[in-house]
Amino acid sequence: MADEAARAAAHGAPDRWRRLAPFLGVVGVGVLLLAFSSPWLAAGFGETHDGRNGSVWGTASRSIREDGVVASKFGGAPRHSDAYANHPPLIVAETVVAELVAGEHRIVTRSPAWVGSLVALALVAWLLVDAGLSRLATVSGVAVAFGSAMFLVYGSMLDTPVTSVPFALALLVAWQRAARIAPGIRPSRQALRPRRPRRMAETACSWRAGRSP
Repeated sequence: MADEAARAAAHGAPDRWRRLAPFLGVVGVGVLLLAFSSPWLAAGFGETHDGRNGSVWGTASRSIREDGVVASKFGGAPRHSDAYANHPPLIVAETVVAELVAGEHRIVTRSPAWVGSLVALALVAWLLVDAGLSRLATVSGVAVAFGSAMFLVYGSMLDTPVTSVPFALALLVAWQRAARIAPGIRPSRQALRPRRPRRMAETACSWRAGRSP
């Protein structure tokens, strides 16, 4: 009986390493990203898309930490800057938590973006491993995601689309695992079909026309 258990454990060990390999690759990518990008991540907030976004959310975070949640209207009305509350509050909350933990530094202010991007890579690996893809396919998928211009250009920019991607991927992982446990959990075609495409298009156009930092 003990011999069978030992053989089973020995047989399962390579499988565990195979499943861990993509995640170890993500850790390696994270180390490389920090090693080569740390000077840029700590750079000042200039007159760029990244600079405007980082300064807006950094100012909102400072306002909450200095004036309180209510007085600052959750960072939407800082004392020394114009009022700005045009985005969902999660990005402000993440910036506040990061700066409360690690202090007010530019690399910390940007951390909800670049940490979230690394988490997104790990979730991509998890999603592909859970789907039963081979190690080669999983590592290739993670490499393509990491090497894409979207990741390299916007992966460390403090903006709502960047910080929300990990939550969307986490939902897909949970959905996939739940579907394996309960195969009846599937999206219906009717649920995925937009019922009012014209209204959706109008909403998207009005959002694009709105002011952004």
